[in-house]
Order: sequence, then C-alpha cells, then structure tokens
Amino acid sequence: MFLGVALGFSLIRFKKLDRFVSVKGLSEREVSADIAVWPLSFASANNDLGALYATMEENAKQIVEFLQEAGFSESEITMAAPVVTDKFAQRYGTQPQASLRYTAQQIVTVYTGRIDAVRALQSRVGKLGKKGHCSGWWLL
Repeated sequence: MFLGVALGFSLIRFKKLDRFVSVKGLSEREVSADIAVWPLSFASANNDLGALYATMEENAKQIVEFLQEAGFSESEITMAAPVVTDKFAQRYGTQPQASLRYTAQQIVTVYTGRIDAVRALQSRVGKLGKKGHCSGWWLL
C-alpha cells in the first residue's frame, strides 16, 4: 500500500514539471513589412440576378483598372468570385421582405512587395466612388 501511495505522489510531481516554461531574455524590435496584402471588398444589390452579375463584373473591372493605372501588374491583382445571397431564399429571420432580392460581395486583392505604393493608393481609393459611373456599389 505504501509503495502505491509513494508511486502516485511521484507521478503527480513528475506531471507538474511539464507545466513550466523557462524564458531567458526578452527581445523586441520593429521590422518593415516586405509583403502587402490589400483586400478591396465591394458589394452590389439588384432584383435581377443577371444584371447583378453584370454590375459586379463591371465594378471589378473598374477596380482592376484603377489598380493598374496606379502601376500594379496583373500578377499582383487577384479577383475572387462574387458571393451572391438570395434574400427571398433565407428561411430564418423576422425581418421584413427585402426591397432588393439579390446581394453580392466580391474581393479584389493586391498582393505585392511594394508597400509604399499600396499605402499611397489607399488614401486615394475614394476616387473610385467619385467617378460617378460607379453607382449601385460600395466598397466595404
């Protein structure tokens, strides 16, 4: 019996040793980023699904053109497929019927090593909305 109790206490002490981590020294420094990942998310809504896809395609084209005018290459720009939601098909919720049946969201992502170019362009992204022909969509 004594041997069993001694063995039990020994196992408990042995397991407690696993719960400690020793850290010696602390080092902290800031480093500059070498890659920028900038997702530009935008959305649109319409009652006609075909028109919604056409609008999303046109909006994505305008964003890509904006990025290319700023000097980004096609290899630095990636476009995700639009995510479309049919508000009439949603089963749950107590909200009243939506005025626009379909909504879509899409993301155009810039992946580049030119950090300063991304920072400079981020402050000018409002120009996309000021073009006037970009109505019916918004950046998120």
